Amino acid sequence: HRCRSSLDAISTSSHDSSGQAASQVEAATQTLISCLAVLKQLIRFCDASIGETHVLTDVLTAVWPILKDISTNSTCRRNEDVLGRLLDVHSQLLNAVPALIGPHFKDIIS
Repeated sequence: HRCRSSLDAISTSSHDSSGQAASQVEAATQTLISCLAVLKQLIRFCDASIGETHVLTDVLTAVWPILKDISTNSTCRRNEDVLGRLLDVHSQLLNAVPALIGPHFKDIIS
């Protein structure tokens, strides 16, 4: 998953002050921004339920730990573009699946 590998690269390289590490963080940050933008659009177009199960249930289960890790990563929180895209994803989730996101809401606002 590109989001997880980008986040891992940001976490690993952000402790290194070399020029190479800075460029790796920048590249990983741009990839993370792109992944979050794609995720937002995916959520936007998946607003249907199949019986009792929403089509985003499995997606949310898979991506929620990554979204939580992004929100707690200090490098990501300091980056205006990453933070903006993360908030966009959370907003889209709240619009599309409020019942699924409700139990996690306290994690979003912390």
